[in-house]
Amino acid sequence: MHKMRAAVLILFLASSLAFGGCLMRQRTGKDGKGPEISMDNSEISVSIHADEAELLSGVTAYDAKDGDVTDSLAVEHISNFIEKRAAENQHRCL
Repeated sequence: MHKMRAAVLILFLASSLAFGGCLMRQRTGKDGKGPEISMDNSEISVSIHADEAELLSGVTAYDAKDGDVTDSLAVEHISNFIEKRAAENQHRCL
């Protein structure tokens, strides 16, 4: 019975160490910083019927870990007109 307790204790300690190691590896491997999104111009002029390609023209995204992620950009939302002939859009990196 004493050998059984020792074996269970050793198995528990080994499992705990393995679990702790996996947690540390997972936490240190995460990239907590998003990509840097930049535009050629601060304003763009497009038709109200512009598609996503026109809206993203001149927009680039670079991430320190993943490199160039421009292809993953998508237009998430286009707001109602703020003033005559002006609209605001937001970009999201997937």
